[in-house]
Amino acid sequence: MNKSDEIYNYIRDEITQERMCVNQKIKVTELARQFEVSKIVVKTALKKLEYQGWVYSKSKSGTYVAPLESEELKQNFQVRMLLEPNIVVMAVPYISKEELLQLQNNCQSMSNPSITPEEFLKIEKKNHKIIENNCPNRVLVRIVEDLNDSYSRLGMITRDPIRRSESASEWKKITDAVENKDSELAKFYMIRHIINATDAFWTNVVPQSKE
Repeated sequence: MNKSDEIYNYIRDEITQERMCVNQKIKVTELARQFEVSKIVVKTALKKLEYQGWVYSKSKSGTYVAPLESEELKQNFQVRMLLEPNIVVMAVPYISKEELLQLQNNCQSMSNPSITPEEFLKIEKKNHKIIENNCPNRVLVRIVEDLNDSYSRLGMITRDPIRRSESASEWKKITDAVENKDSELAKFYMIRHIINATDAFWTNVVPQSKE
């Protein structure tokens, strides 16, 4: 990973974990000093973040953390609803016993009440990755991967312990369906998972972003 990518990931994590707030100015000079790089390297990372909607720039002013755009998020959820359940259907026949065991272990970890939101999000991403890696339609997977950065801020949902518990239960049902090689049931539970995540996002995250 080069320095530009490292800075990109750092800023994205800072925003996701709410250590950088909406409309907060990004301090380019401090970041350049922190990562021991030139300002150009920092600005390269910021350009990528701006393209993906994480930040916005003001002429002769600087770069700032972007607010959540409700319409864009709504469209992302719609695309996710169309694509991810079908990825599950195509992936189920190819998920190995080892990968199934990993999903089962992940579900067990997600059910632990003491798990942190950050740990929960990392495990959930691993679950999605296992499914995506087994989907033979790589074009479909690439489209979803391109969307991932746009809705990574959904990770803020995992700060709600009730939603974490619900999500862990949903993943357990998806995993049980995978174990039984029941593609349609796995698809059904993935749809429910996305719907519930969407509802939680609009209820818990979007109102806060408008304050």
